[in-house]
Amino acid sequence: MWRCGLISDGSIHFVHPCGTFVERVSASKVAFDAAPGQAQKRTGAHPERHDVDSTRIQFAIELRIDVRSALRTLSRDDQKIARLRLHFTPMEIARVLGCSRTAVYRSLVRIRQALERFDLDKY
Repeated sequence: MWRCGLISDGSIHFVHPCGTFVERVSASKVAFDAAPGQAQKRTGAHPERHDVDSTRIQFAIELRIDVRSALRTLSRDDQKIARLRLHFTPMEIARVLGCSRTAVYRSLVRIRQALERFDLDKY
């Protein structure tokens, strides 16, 4: 749980319980003093808008639909591993799911084969 504290200069700091309040404040003050210069002010209310290529957007949408279709041919466990693989390593997936790394690697082979069947292996 986060704690809130008031510093002598009147600023409020939120402190994680992993360290004492004094340790966190002194660390942030040292980091602030060591920071080079100040950030530049924003000049405009809105950043410049860049023209978006509609063909790129359409391609991204179609690719997402194709990947989703390919993954639907897999079992629920393989679909879960495919989603987890976006953020975790096979070893971490095995630990989270409580299975062996070999089982995860076999599932990744099935996922790769499903993507190849839909000609998505080049992406």
